[in-house]
Amino acid sequence: MSSLSRGLGLAQRALVYTPRPQCSCAAQSQRLLLRASPFFSSVRTLQTSSIRQAAAKAAPARRAPPTTRRPPPVLPATPSVAAAGAKLPPPRSFAEQLARKGSPTTLYEAPSHFWFRFSSFAAGAFCVTYTLINYWSMYIYPPEGLSWWVPHAFGVICTFMGAMGAYFVLGTSRVVRSVRAVPAAQALASHKALAKKAGAATPPLYIELAVARMVPFMRPKTIVAAPDQVELPFRMADCRLDGARGRGGAAAAAEEPVLTGRQQIEAKRAEEERRKAERKYEMDHLMTAPFRHAGQAMVTMWDGIRKSLTREGLAKVYVEGRMYKMDLSGGWALDQGRALDRLVNVKR
Repeated sequence: MSSLSRGLGLAQRALVYTPRPQCSCAAQSQRLLLRASPFFSSVRTLQTSSIRQAAAKAAPARRAPPTTRRPPPVLPATPSVAAAGAKLPPPRSFAEQLARKGSPTTLYEAPSHFWFRFSSFAAGAFCVTYTLINYWSMYIYPPEGLSWWVPHAFGVICTFMGAMGAYFVLGTSRVVRSVRAVPAAQALASHKALAKKAGAATPPLYIELAVARMVPFMRPKTIVAAPDQVELPFRMADCRLDGARGRGGAAAAAEEPVLTGRQQIEAKRAEEERRKAERKYEMDHLMTAPFRHAGQAMVTMWDGIRKSLTREGLAKVYVEGRMYKMDLSGGWALDQGRALDRLVNVKR
């Protein structure tokens, strides 16, 4: 029985997978020709498109989600030029900038006055000694046998020599050694008299002057005044005070024009190159260095003697109505004197 069933199954599979030959009857041929005709293909396409249109109408139309229009972003209003300028802090003056440092700022330092003071005291001592000796021996107790007019002539000479001695000795007084810009808080705290004079309108800083006394080896006298109470005879920038020995302000202003920022930088570089060259020459010629230094000392000594006699390079500076002397023939000044020019009054 089992073998019979297996045999029937194999026969059925053979019947299923056996390819059928195509029918060659006339009806089948007419059916194939009809399908290949253009009329039948157009009818079939029309039926397919109509069925698709009906299906599209039957499907519910999807509504597009409503688009919500966002309002444009509101930009902040740009302030006008006048409003922007009103909000900016006012520009600080040069005095306020120095006052915000909180420490004194050195504006000017005088050169060495050793030979100036030495020659002044030496000449003054000579004149006073000559006056005393001749006044005693020729005017008070004249020798016998002199004419009557000789003691009177020596009296005139002694008066002139005494005046010259006073001129030399007093020339060393009221010479400014240094100038500093001190903030108002420090100046008022260290000078009680200044705090009493100060009113409601207190300047941001004060000008402090260290004035040398006439007697040697004494501490300089300190004078503090408001910037508007200090007056210079001319601009210190005309003197080119950069630490080198120079001439008076009027001569320097006539010879050298005012330099621009770029020219100042170039001049500074040239000065540095000159100093390097001098240093190199000094190190390469050590044997002749003592003679060069001796010559420089003689020139410095002669300048001091000439200054004691002619007051060359000493400018008159007025502080609270009183006259002081500032050496503008040398020394050092901040920004070549422009800083002090911006703080105090300049006469011309």
